[in-house]
Amino acid sequence: MVTSSLPGGPADKGGTNYEILWGLHAMLDVVQERADSIRIEPPGVDGAEFYLLRQGVREHWQTKRQVTAQENWSLQKLKTEGVLDFFLSCAKAGERAIFAGLGWKENTPRLIPRPLTPPVR
Repeated sequence: MVTSSLPGGPADKGGTNYEILWGLHAMLDVVQERADSIRIEPPGVDGAEFYLLRQGVREHWQTKRQVTAQENWSLQKLKTEGVLDFFLSCAKAGERAIFAGLGWKENTPRLIPRPLTPPVR
């Protein structure tokens, strides 16, 4: 599927589709018993599309497509959008926070979570 980075219309649908795909990926983790449960956009939580519960720890997921055709994600943009503040509050609570985004600014450090492996049976 090809989508635009223009505001509204197709770009908004593309962003929604991107969120849906990550949500489906997370639901598969629950079905395949790699996560215990999922909660989609919990009321009162601004900063995560959903969270997974893995081994008693919440894993908050923030998913974003490219900002615009002219602007990419950077640490400054994540700070301006409140994403880093939300991630800090998660860390202070002993929870994980993951940003799944497209369109990174060149030379921006990637914040990559430690790979999670399914439990050995």
